[in-house]
Amino acid sequence: MASVKTPIFDFLNEYNDSGRIRLHTPGHKGRIEGFGDMAGLDLTEIDGADSLFDASGIIGESEEIASSIFGSYRTFYSAGGSTLSIYAMLSVIVRRCGRKIIAARNSHRSFINAIALLDIEPIWIYPDYEEGSAIGGCITKSAVRNALRANPDAKAVYITSPDYLGAMSDIRGISAICDGEDIPLIVDNAHGSHLRFSKPDLHPISIGATMCCDSAHKTLPVLTGGGYIHVADNKFGKEYAEQIKENMALFASTSPSYLIMASLDLCNAYLYNEVSDDVERVTEQVIDIKNKLHRLGYIVLKGDQMRISLSAVERGYTGVELAHELRQRGIECEYADDNYAVLLFSPVSSDQDIAAVWEALIAIKARAPIPFADFSVDIYPERKMSARRALFAQREKVAVDNAVGRVCAEVKISCPPGVPIVVPGEIITDKCIKVLKRYGILELYVVK
Repeated sequence: MASVKTPIFDFLNEYNDSGRIRLHTPGHKGRIEGFGDMAGLDLTEIDGADSLFDASGIIGESEEIASSIFGSYRTFYSAGGSTLSIYAMLSVIVRRCGRKIIAARNSHRSFINAIALLDIEPIWIYPDYEEGSAIGGCITKSAVRNALRANPDAKAVYITSPDYLGAMSDIRGISAICDGEDIPLIVDNAHGSHLRFSKPDLHPISIGATMCCDSAHKTLPVLTGGGYIHVADNKFGKEYAEQIKENMALFASTSPSYLIMASLDLCNAYLYNEVSDDVERVTEQVIDIKNKLHRLGYIVLKGDQMRISLSAVERGYTGVELAHELRQRGIECEYADDNYAVLLFSPVSSDQDIAAVWEALIAIKARAPIPFADFSVDIYPERKMSARRALFAQREKVAVDNAVGRVCAEVKISCPPGVPIVVPGEIITDKCIKVLKRYGILELYVVK
């Protein structure tokens, strides 16, 4: 088995073993009762530890290893998940391309916060929503093409793929359209770190995106908050790469977690040596379960092969009820709503765990079918003012039933899934209220 350097992890261990007296932050001095050796590895930017936003030592070396694994021009670590990565990527776009961006409506709330902070004007394109869902669906090439034709002054495209239910848009096709218009394609790939190692390779950077973010912690063995920004080897990417670190520093803590960075560093060795076999092993079993569930009458969504997004309405259960049944059998789902439950696997999921999921699902007895919950996904709120103006305006909290005709002043949706129904600056309609209440949101802030 080939060896891959883990410079961050090695430095932390060497320092911890040195016995040096720590007259620097953090205040626990390497000793937190109950944390064991983990506290000793939690350092700050001491001599030799490098600095995340000006990486030229062990962090820079580790990022170069990650870049070679992902086939990018440059790869940068994030200790603030994809939220920080989205802020950084969009701030680069604003500086280089302007504030008008074609954007997928099923974007995460972090994108909505970013457009408010950066005063971006989004031109929304809507996905072909999955039945009974207000959060999941694919963005089509025709939607992108039509939006660019109608908005020739828009200078970038931003989409989410895979989305929370695992729907995957045609990144290669959308990239070709963007190339034809000589504009960059930015992808929120938070849920798709593993796609680099699938067969075929479906990672956005491999199939045409200019930049993308990965939440490594979602589908790889990385601590929560660990993520990547990948920049492609093309004319846009080479230009943008020089600004990424500077723009990350605008939004991030000056004390990023070394434990998170060490987990990204250690993950490099796993990705280099083992991940491809594990991805193949897990996806084969997950696909087999999906096929068998379909034959049993479950509604199983297509898309990402590392997750099972299914509806049990034909077997008499809402997604929440199905998740409860699984919880009673020792299995915790990623997400559930009235219609769907999402089971998220990773390359390190064991054969025993996967088999247990199947046994639990077939043990849930069928009941009389129930209808899909109506989410009325044909929601196209009118924009009254910019997201920035609305988010920072004077506001008041009202019951959603009293919000019809008012202007939304916050990003309000349960997280997960984190996909807003109404965006700050938009006029709230009856249909918006219906879906908000489906997600248990009974109050929200509106502009005074």
